[in-house]
Amino acid sequence: MRAIILVGSLVLLPADALADENKKSPPLPVSAQKAVSDAEAEVERARKRFEAEENAIRVKLVAELQKLLEAETRKGNLDNAIAIRDQIERLKQAERKTDANPSLVAARKILVGGKWRFKVLGTPYQAEWEFNDDGTITNSDRNSADVKWTLTTLGKAAVLQVGATAYPLPLNPRRMVGVKTTSNEQVELVRLSNM
Repeated sequence: MRAIILVGSLVLLPADALADENKKSPPLPVSAQKAVSDAEAEVERARKRFEAEENAIRVKLVAELQKLLEAETRKGNLDNAIAIRDQIERLKQAERKTDANPSLVAARKILVGGKWRFKVLGTPYQAEWEFNDDGTITNSDRNSADVKWTLTTLGKAAVLQVGATAYPLPLNPRRMVGVKTTSNEQVELVRLSNM
C-alpha cells in the first residue's frame, strides 16, 4: 500500500520515495513541470481571492460590531460594550498583521498621502478621496466617518476594500482602473496631488 504525502503547497510524492534519500527520481517531463506550475499558480490565485474575501467579511463585521458597540453603550450595558470593543480590537490586530505584507505596505504608500479623483466610468459620478493612514477615507461627496478602507493583494493588483465594495486595481502611483466586484462598472482613481 502506498501512502501519499503532501509536500510544499501542491507536490505529491509516494511515501516510500522519502524512505530512501539516496534513491533519485528522474526529472519531471516539461509537460508535468508545466502542470505543476499551473496548479501552483492557480492555488496562489485562489489564496489571494480567499484573502480578499476574508478581508471583505472582516470589514463588514467590524462595521456591524461598531454599531452594536454604540447601541450597547447607549443602553448602558457596559460589560457587553467592552466585550464588543475587545473583539473589534482583535479583528483590527489581525488586519494589521496582514498589512505587514511588503506588497501591501507598498500599496498603502501609493494611496496614503494625496488626493485622488474617484470616478465611475460611463457615469457622471466622481468625488475626491483622501486615503487616511487610520483606514478612513475623506470623501468630498459625503460624510466619510463610517467609510473604512483596507487592502489585500491579488497578483500584481491590490484589492481596495471600501465599505462592502471591493475594487481590484493594478498598483500605479498616478492612475488605476478596475472593475467593482459588486457590478461590472469600471472605476478609475487618478492622483490629483501629493500631501
